[in-house]
Amino acid sequence: MPQSPYCIEAVAFDLDGTLADTFGLLVESFAGALEAALGRRLSREEVVGMFGPGAGTEESILVQIAGRRDSLVISRFYELYRDLHDSMCTLYPGIREALDLCCRKGLALALMTGKGRRTTEITLQKLGIEQCFAVVVTGDEATRPKPDPMGPNIILGRLGLPPSHMLLIGDSIADIGAGRNAGTLTVGTLWNGTYSLPEMAAMEPDFVLWKSTDLVPLIESLTSPGGVSQPWML
Repeated sequence: MPQSPYCIEAVAFDLDGTLADTFGLLVESFAGALEAALGRRLSREEVVGMFGPGAGTEESILVQIAGRRDSLVISRFYELYRDLHDSMCTLYPGIREALDLCCRKGLALALMTGKGRRTTEITLQKLGIEQCFAVVVTGDEATRPKPDPMGPNIILGRLGLPPSHMLLIGDSIADIGAGRNAGTLTVGTLWNGTYSLPEMAAMEPDFVLWKSTDLVPLIESLTSPGGVSQPWML
């Protein structure tokens, strides 16, 4: 029987905007936590402007905006993030099925996120997927932010795999940059609308997905004889 041209043994996911829609939750948590310290409520645009490559963990952003490390601001942020989570954060369609498929196929699952460890654990627990991941690397451990390959390199080291045996899936050009710099296969995702196809294609990911429900057929193809063709390859 012919073998797949790929040798995928692990799949690493980004979290915010890739696995789950957390943006509304983050906006409310940041705005609510900082309101008393700033004397006003930040707009959605202001909060979204805080995110992005190199922004750091949530705590580091709070310290930067407040101008100091304010324990009341930080504790209020975590309180809001936890309390609002159930009503404001969901997995994207098809994600749970994709995680289940990876497990059935014996693929190691990893998470690579710039989020802090505490919010990452809240989200994984609240969404009921905390047991899925063999390795979780957050911004607290990968101190050099994406597109630096520190995050994927930590994962590869812990799993004992060469880069070509891991698929990295992310919604940002920084995710793709980190994967490419580490030498992994990469999947650029477009389902949260942050980047256009030309913007994502400029980073030269190996595959591009428009819908989160495309993950299952992509993983099936990558792990089956014959490999992958259009519509996912650029």
